[in-house]
Amino acid sequence: MSRLSGPVAAMFVGGLTSGALDITCAFLSWAPRGVTPARILKGIAAGLLGKGAMGGGIAMAALGLFLHFAIAMAAAVVFVLVATRVLPQLLERPLIWGPLFGLGMFGVMNAVVLPLNANPPQRPPEPAYVVLGLFVHAFAFGLPIGLAAWRFARQP
Repeated sequence: MSRLSGPVAAMFVGGLTSGALDITCAFLSWAPRGVTPARILKGIAAGLLGKGAMGGGIAMAALGLFLHFAIAMAAAVVFVLVATRVLPQLLERPLIWGPLFGLGMFGVMNAVVLPLNANPPQRPPEPAYVVLGLFVHAFAFGLPIGLAAWRFARQP
């Protein structure tokens, strides 16, 4: 048995990997529009603190990064707990259930979290954002969580 195994390992590996891939995709997709990583991270912090966070410095960007990874970790915890305690079938097909979970997270983020945060979007997302967001949440967010759960949380 590997030293890195079990549900807790699945939560950490899945959460850290999905968080890193997701934020990297955000940085890369917004860079052509001149949006810096710091601005993206401050925007995440603004979800908690309001528009004033956008004028903050490195501490606001660090808070945004922390919040981003907290959300990714929470998502991984939910997936792993459901997969290990309620629906063990999720662990059998990570290439299907991981991306479907990511799509569900996209829906929750855009239908619940963003509209209710302290700095809600002022207009609906552009269709290209929706398509890219669906792809990223399926394959750069949900899939790593599903694969981490499959790799580390399955019973031998």
